Amino acid sequence: MIDSDHHLALLADMANLDKHTVLTRRLHSGELPVIGKVGGEQPGSGGGWRLRLEVTHKGQVYDGLDIGRQAIDAWRGHLKAWGLI
Repeated sequence: MIDSDHHLALLADMANLDKHTVLTRRLHSGELPVIGKVGGEQPGSGGGWRLRLEVTHKGQVYDGLDIGRQAIDAWRGHLKAWGLI
């Protein structure tokens, strides 16, 4: 199921890369993600501080928080489909 969902596959590879530093097994997402530096930003006027993490995967740059949100939504959809929530 993880391999069939882009968001879950990418997050699984990111988690394994963080845990093991070097991946020696098959990638779930098909290509090694490149995790950029962690930083912060304060968008707009008076907005709060926001975590910033760029992830490059298959030639596209993603926001790490968006990847996390999309994975949560994907899990929620699968759990609902299975009648677990």
